[in-house]
Amino acid sequence: MRTKQTLLTLLLSLIGLGTWADESKIIVWLNDNTKTEIPFEKMPEFMYADGTVSITVDETKYSWPLANLKEFTFESSLSTFFFSDTEINSLAMAEKDGSKCNFTLNRTLKTGCYNTLALPFDVSADKVTAILGSGAKVKKLTGSSLDGETLTLTFADAVSIEAGKPYLVKVAANVEAPTFEGVVISKTLTPTSTSAVDFIPTLGKTTLEGDAKNMLFLGDANTLYSPTTLPSDIKGFRAYFQLKAGAATARSFHLQLDGETTGIQAVPGTPPSSSGNSIYDLQGRRVNRPAEGMSHEQMKKGVYIQNGQKMVIR
Repeated sequence: MRTKQTLLTLLLSLIGLGTWADESKIIVWLNDNTKTEIPFEKMPEFMYADGTVSITVDETKYSWPLANLKEFTFESSLSTFFFSDTEINSLAMAEKDGSKCNFTLNRTLKTGCYNTLALPFDVSADKVTAILGSGAKVKKLTGSSLDGETLTLTFADAVSIEAGKPYLVKVAANVEAPTFEGVVISKTLTPTSTSAVDFIPTLGKTTLEGDAKNMLFLGDANTLYSPTTLPSDIKGFRAYFQLKAGAATARSFHLQLDGETTGIQAVPGTPPSSSGNSIYDLQGRRVNRPAEGMSHEQMKKGVYIQNGQKMVIR
């Protein structure tokens, strides 16, 4: 029989591997030969404190004194891999490259805005709907252009998700730690390259270096922003925009999503060269801003963008 310290060490080492399985179970044997079977589909939480081992699954907590623990085993079918989005995963990805498994994404896709997303495996159209929800939208970058100081990023619908490529995803309701079953891991990253911008995926924590003005992150409310300083870290299973030569002169941007412009915003830290009163049309072109004292009613009828907000002149 293993010593108590050996059992504890084994338990902690298995936790560190982060390799589990759907429809799996932990079997805990006590010294009186009684056993407890704990089925789980998502990664259990383990804790050891004050001589007590605890396992929590779906808010149900199981606890035993370490002194009473005789043995424990794991039964599983297809392994499920849990990779942290705050860790450098390159070595682990290389080790699992080509492996078929279940994969739990260690992040929450939030509703109300687009999330950048990169996955180390293909996801078919039916699985996108089944896992991310029927209202999920997946977008891929198809083009970019620079007109004066306005950078335009154009996106189109993506039917499925390809391994190692960057996407924008919008969900109808928050999706927490989704599990993708029966996928094949690929360590290969494939950025999307356009004329003015590269859309670059990450599969683990990535440290960015260089000129902060040449990089853009997607934030809440579909706003783009540059990191304050570099080096700076971006979490895994996301993507960022790398501006090409000349595009760093952009002081505003617009995103073409769902067939319409989401808005034009000044990139933080790089204010527009003209006054904050600058007004743009829906094609991203700056129009003559109203003269001092001129009311909006004196402008030509239409839909405009000012300070990142739409306004309608009737």
